[in-house]
Amino acid sequence: MLAYLYGSTLKDFLRPARVITWVLMAVVIGVLANLLTRIMQERQAIYQFGQISGLMVYRIVALAATMFATAVVNQEVEQKTITYLLTRPIPRWQILICRYLAAVTATFVVTLFSLIAVSIGVPDIGPLHQLVLRDIVTLLLGSFAYSALFVMVSLLIHRPMIWCLLFAFGWEVAVPNMPGSTFYLSINSYLNSFAHHPESESRRSFMQFLSQQIGSQSVPVITAVSVLVLLSVALVAAASYWFSFFEYVPREETE
Repeated sequence: MLAYLYGSTLKDFLRPARVITWVLMAVVIGVLANLLTRIMQERQAIYQFGQISGLMVYRIVALAATMFATAVVNQEVEQKTITYLLTRPIPRWQILICRYLAAVTATFVVTLFSLIAVSIGVPDIGPLHQLVLRDIVTLLLGSFAYSALFVMVSLLIHRPMIWCLLFAFGWEVAVPNMPGSTFYLSINSYLNSFAHHPESESRRSFMQFLSQQIGSQSVPVITAVSVLVLLSVALVAAASYWFSFFEYVPREETE
């Protein structure tokens, strides 16, 4: 039953129309990546890839997590099918975790499209480059962390998507570049620390200016992994507890 719940949720998240949309987005990102390499001051491929990946792909993982994680419960409430979901002979916390794992899988898969597109768009990199392989692990950690956070937000807030988007494209863009301890309050900070993209010693490039990646703060790799894993586990545990003890009914019945 749990495997069916996970599989059916993943199938819904990755419907053909949705997959095509994400693939087209990845193609556009790959083309943009290739165009940007032509105007960047830094000409070495490894530096170009690190900057473009941080600018584009790490934003896509947050965007995808917003779309899929907020649908874990909120979609059922909006479509008035939450009652049928909760009548299954499965504990609520298991339902939430299965749907959360489906959201993580969907987020990782569609983000992987963009990463591969960028690796192809940047000359001399390619999908099997060691930087790309490390980014794959980074994006997996990011998929778990962002999805856990956004699932929790969706359980607490009536219309969660707008708040998750503000976090993904406001907080996550600005905070990693702020001085002091604020740096540690961003998931993106730990993802960049784990990815550890090589940085050029040359003058700051045009891409660095665009991506706002001008800060030099970072944390040790083991710390980054530990924080991301513990954050994911803690948020999923909290969300499972909350979902188990609070009532969720179709939207028209809550207004």
